Amino acid sequence: VTHDASEAAIADYVHIIDRGKIVSSGDSHVILTDKELLKGIGIDCPFATKLAYKMMEKGVSFSRIPITAAEFNPSLINYI
Repeated sequence: VTHDASEAAIADYVHIIDRGKIVSSGDSHVILTDKELLKGIGIDCPFATKLAYKMMEKGVSFSRIPITAAEFNPSLINYI
């Protein structure tokens, strides 16, 4: 159990609970990259995901939006 999306990102499957009710369950990539879902219940995306979204606004593309630093780092190689 955690309130930190970056910590939850290491899980394969997550449940999002708001006020004692499960509001979403599923693959961690699907859930933790859903900005609107997380924002709606007051949870930030994982740091790597937020950074990826900022880079996407500047034209950088990702084959899969990262949710951990380990996933994010290989994507940077293309832009160094």
